[in-house]
Amino acid sequence: MRSLTPRRACLALGAALALVLSVCGLVWPPTAAAAVPEVSLTITLTAMKPALPARDGTVTLQGKVANTSAVAVDNLQAILWRSRDPLQTSESMARALTSQPDDPLGERLYQRDYQNIPSDDQRSLAPGQATTFTLTTDVANLDLPRADGVYLFGVQVRGHTADDTRDRTLGRARTFLPLVDHPPAKPLKMTSIVLLNSRPSVIRSGLVSDEHLAEEVTSRGRLSVLLDAAESEKLTFAVDPALLEELRTLKAGYQVRTAEGGTTPGTGQADAARWLDSFERVRASSDGYRLLYGSPDVAALVHDGQTAILTAAAEASRNATSTSGLPLLVLPAAGTADRETVQAAEDLQPAAIILSDTTAKGSGPLLAGPGTAPIVSFTAAAFGAGPGPEPSGTAVHVQQRMLADTWVEASTAADSSAHGRVRLVTTAVQARGDDAGVAAPWMKRSTLTELLSDTPATWDQKFRYPAVAQSAELTPGQLSSLERLRASQQTYADLLVEPGTT
Repeated sequence: MRSLTPRRACLALGAALALVLSVCGLVWPPTAAAAVPEVSLTITLTAMKPALPARDGTVTLQGKVANTSAVAVDNLQAILWRSRDPLQTSESMARALTSQPDDPLGERLYQRDYQNIPSDDQRSLAPGQATTFTLTTDVANLDLPRADGVYLFGVQVRGHTADDTRDRTLGRARTFLPLVDHPPAKPLKMTSIVLLNSRPSVIRSGLVSDEHLAEEVTSRGRLSVLLDAAESEKLTFAVDPALLEELRTLKAGYQVRTAEGGTTPGTGQADAARWLDSFERVRASSDGYRLLYGSPDVAALVHDGQTAILTAAAEASRNATSTSGLPLLVLPAAGTADRETVQAAEDLQPAAIILSDTTAKGSGPLLAGPGTAPIVSFTAAAFGAGPGPEPSGTAVHVQQRMLADTWVEASTAADSSAHGRVRLVTTAVQARGDDAGVAAPWMKRSTLTELLSDTPATWDQKFRYPAVAQSAELTPGQLSSLERLRASQQTYADLLVEPGTT
């Protein structure tokens, strides 16, 4: 009889775990948007330079103005705006993020910092038309207090419609402007974890269900961009061993199942080989960890009593080629978990359990766990939006929100435990970002291994597991199918594995 080799065991387990794979890229619950006053124009910020202006320097704001109303607008003028109220605490930041777009009223810079749009000669936009603006001012013109802080800063577009010729504010946009002369003495650690995983597609050895993985490992594909980011200094990667097994299937040559039930030759053989070679280089030179094999839905399995699947996933992760020497991280779906799930994860003896700060909220990113494994709390809003009105999730808003949040955290940190941010990088857009927070003088890039060497902070150890996370778990019917498959696979293994083999 043939023995069940480690590779065959991994592939067989991978097929089972495909039923419980978490969706690649974490899914966060939607945030509620406050009601906004009626406007005729939509303003999208496209650039703010520099992100951290100096008091003796200049600041430039660029954006796009679109007439989203059903009527033409005229006499248009884009004018810089700011509030003089410094935001210096997390509470004041929270109030600003939920405030109405016209609260506070602030002040426009009428004297010099405006632009007639689209031009001095033509200042109208018909419905559906759009134009751009570029506004630059000396920071001194903002006339802000000398106190270090975060200030609301943005643009208003004034004009009128044909049925109401009184000029009024037809559109506005706001973001955060940190103005800091004296950076906090203790910098925050910024830890970025690049997740290397993907939805499974291998049906059996040499046959895949689709070409999505081949597309992700092209030179500009998602996984290639993420791998390039993981090679950067002071970044950490976490890899699903099942991804490496699937790429080896592609590298060896494969067929793709068609919608009609036939097959067609795969096209990703060369790209898979190139990606795997690059991964070996990254693994040898970068800070790295392994995930559970197949990235299973940890909470769903725990709640259904199928912790044996988790044990098998940890074992397969440890034995899989290229990951056996890497420490284990346990990352539940979307980083959400209850105490029962965390205790089951602890039984797998990981280096750390990765949870969202909406699930495990303490005074820092490194928290004492219920057992020997620490909790690493990543910032769910690391790419959070800025103050309204919409659109408030542009790259400008995200960049300025990160800078503002981290300055507030650094300037208010008091105890000696680790302070900082952990962010998960799962998309090409995130990987290509400038990581603006690290450029700030109050930020210091750190690997996960360096973070884990710090002293974990004590906290209330209350795990918040919202109803939306519970409803997203795999259903009992799906899990019962998995149990039948697992039992069949175990029987198959018992029949094939010779006594004394491993």
